[in-house]
Amino acid sequence: MFSWLGFASKTPRKAAERKDSQSVHSAATAGQPTPTDDHIEHHQSVPHHRDNEHGLLEQSSRTIEPAKLLQARKEPKRGRSRDSHDDKRGGDVQESLSRRETRDGSRKLKEARKYGKEDVRALMKDKEELKLQLNETISRLNHAEDTGHRTKQKLRKAEEELQQLAKRDAETTNRLRTQLESQHRHGQSLEAKIRQQTADISALREQLRRAEAKNSQTNQLLDVRSAELKGAQVFLTKADSFAGADLVKMAQSLNSEIFQGAAFMSEGLEFDELAGRNARLDTQAMERAKILVGSVMFSQLLARLPTVDPLPLQLALQSIMILRCVQIIQSLCPMEYRDHNDFLKKIYAGIQASEEQAVAGRWRALTQAQLRPSRSYGPHIAEDLVTILKVCGLSTSSSKYQIIIQDIKHRMSTLEKAALQLKVALKEGVTSVDIEAFYISTRAQFDPTNMDDAYGDSRKEARNRRGDGERIMCTTDMGLRRVLTKRSADGQAQSYYDVILKPKVVLASSLTDEAEAQTALGEQSSR
Repeated sequence: MFSWLGFASKTPRKAAERKDSQSVHSAATAGQPTPTDDHIEHHQSVPHHRDNEHGLLEQSSRTIEPAKLLQARKEPKRGRSRDSHDDKRGGDVQESLSRRETRDGSRKLKEARKYGKEDVRALMKDKEELKLQLNETISRLNHAEDTGHRTKQKLRKAEEELQQLAKRDAETTNRLRTQLESQHRHGQSLEAKIRQQTADISALREQLRRAEAKNSQTNQLLDVRSAELKGAQVFLTKADSFAGADLVKMAQSLNSEIFQGAAFMSEGLEFDELAGRNARLDTQAMERAKILVGSVMFSQLLARLPTVDPLPLQLALQSIMILRCVQIIQSLCPMEYRDHNDFLKKIYAGIQASEEQAVAGRWRALTQAQLRPSRSYGPHIAEDLVTILKVCGLSTSSSKYQIIIQDIKHRMSTLEKAALQLKVALKEGVTSVDIEAFYISTRAQFDPTNMDDAYGDSRKEARNRRGDGERIMCTTDMGLRRVLTKRSADGQAQSYYDVILKPKVVLASSLTDEAEAQTALGEQSSR
């Protein structure tokens, strides 16, 4: 920018003076102090201040400093719209500074020529330093302008962004306010609904409470009626678990087991006549044996020992086992409580007299189901059998005596189980009618309508000669019969029997002819 300064030192003196006069003219026109005036003033002060030339040069450099430009730079910009005008004005200021520097340079050259080359060199050096400072200042000003311009752009952009953010915030605020109001209205509506639903729930709970109370009463009544109906069904049902044919087979199977046990004991055991005579000395045992088999059979046992004829002993043992099995089956309570059996029978008879058979039969079945035996009755049966065996000559001193006793007890326990099975079938499995097992007493007379003669085929002609009223000696097979009730005109219940399985009996005359009796017994064993 100041390259003319170097060029001025090489131009003729006249050109320099012409430029100085132009500079003075232009400065005078602008109203600024001219270099001539400065030069005259400076020249007048030189003789008195020759040693302060360097200070004068510094003062001159300070005078060259663009005070007005700096003042203009410090003033704030009014707006982005005046940037172009400020740039133009800065160019004018720079041009004015250049002209001033030209005038100052011309003036300093004149002074330099006066004061000598050394002064000129000093002044030129100061000029160069001032020029460097000026360039640096201008660079800083330009940098400051650029920085300010960028800052203004950033500020303007930030303002725009702030305005946009403010606008968005306002829109968001309005939208949120609208949503909040809508939610508030919706919440109020929901609260109203909740209050209504709470009231409805309270009413429904009250209805539910009343319904539950009513339902509870209904359930209680239903339970009572169900229990009554269940009890009535138990007593009113007429279905039987066993048919008559099934009961007949069970009774026949029990009779067959009794026959086999009696045959084993009468024929398989060893008897001693001397032991029999000794046993007969026991009066108590003799009386008991007579009660068990009857007087006719007892006399036959004493007349015919098993070593000679085992038939009387076999018949006696069969009759005892039949008697005990029928007692077990007919009893309403277990044998250990047989003392209460008559009392239960009396109650049952009263129920039969006042109620229908279905009710009486169910009462019998329920009572029988609750009265199970707690201990075995088989040892008592074995004791009766051993009494008869001793009278007939079973030796108690034999080494096998205890083995024989245990075997008899075991057989009788098995026999008792079979009898109890038949009892359950008769007392619990059949309720539509009473069916009972029975035997014929030794005091009864033979009646072919209700019983069968065990040896009837072989003794038919002899019985025909003697007639049907012959006395019974013992029963060898139990029978089954229905116990039916018929009410009279006055309401009284009368019982009668319908035999479905005739018992088999042995007549007193059956043992008069030994040969015939042995033949009949052999035929029965083969069957």
